[in-house]
Amino acid sequence: MKKLALLVALFSSLSTAGTLPSIAEEQTAAPAKPTPTIIDAKTLEDSVKTALADMKTFKDEKSGYTLDYPSSWQLKEYEAPMCFKVFAFEGGVNVNSAVEEIPTNATAQDYADAVKDFIAKKPEYHFKSISETKVKVAGVDAVQRVQEMGDAEFLGRQLAVYFVKNNKAYTFNGTTESKQFSLFEPVFQKMVDSIKLAN
Repeated sequence: MKKLALLVALFSSLSTAGTLPSIAEEQTAAPAKPTPTIIDAKTLEDSVKTALADMKTFKDEKSGYTLDYPSSWQLKEYEAPMCFKVFAFEGGVNVNSAVEEIPTNATAQDYADAVKDFIAKKPEYHFKSISETKVKVAGVDAVQRVQEMGDAEFLGRQLAVYFVKNNKAYTFNGTTESKQFSLFEPVFQKMVDSIKLAN
């Protein structure tokens, strides 16, 4: 029953976000297929070095959620429940995050499991969980998962982190093409490690 309540909270807030561009898809759909861009390995490696070396801070004033992101990446802010999306290479590498109210006593594991169960029931997402670890984010318990989603044309790999504080669930998703994930994973991890929560 707790899982059902979490799912209702998660997806009712996503589906009623009307003015947001397909917020449910931003959180749960297979990664968007980026515009094909041929980028050589040296350019990608240099981009990662620059991203790791030069970060700036994003703060969602309403939730008090902050994190650092590469200053060379583009930032787009949204209204709740989604806070922001940052991206590079025409969306081929992207990070998004959401904050939403959830039922009392729900844990990070409850929330992560509810999201995983929902996505896994969508065969068109071709969801596969690669690894799952319990971690701390901003001093609170979190679940960090590496997962894949996509289709025959595009397979994306994602670093997804779920954490809960004061009946608010926070989601971080860093996504890129599977074959480039190991290159960008340190950037995603540095962003996760920079997260701070007010209150």
